[in-house]
Amino acid sequence: MTINYEEINNYLNMTRNTENTLEKHQELFGAEKLFEFKQITSALEHNIKLAENKSRKLSIGIIGAVKAGKSSFLNALIFNGENYLPKAATPMTAALTKITYSDKPKAVVHFYTQDDWNAIQRYSDLYDEGLNKEYSFYLKNFAKNRDKIMFEHSSNKP
Repeated sequence: MTINYEEINNYLNMTRNTENTLEKHQELFGAEKLFEFKQITSALEHNIKLAENKSRKLSIGIIGAVKAGKSSFLNALIFNGENYLPKAATPMTAALTKITYSDKPKAVVHFYTQDDWNAIQRYSDLYDEGLNKEYSFYLKNFAKNRDKIMFEHSSNKP
């Protein structure tokens, strides 16, 4: 299917004209609806520009169960059967593996070291600790404010 960008841009121009007309008569439906329409139009324009970009990058994700043959599949498909991506009896590619295009065929595979995993664990623990602290603070203040609001609400009853 070929994309007709001229037709799409004509549609976008009609949409912009509609936006201008709506802006002149926003008292009929409210500023919120105009704002919403403008957001949709801007998003549409942005997506059209992305689609027109000839150098855009295609990303494809390969997912599947552990030991389902994802690396073997990619080795066969991309690397003519050569084992650039590791295959073993135990899972080898538990982390994200990124493959990019190059004029000269090559592969560079990076693995996390034990130090990398330790750093990830440390940062994860620090994040969890901070999140739990903030959440506890939120719960304490929420309970205090809820009790205050409930007291004020019950005091205002006739």
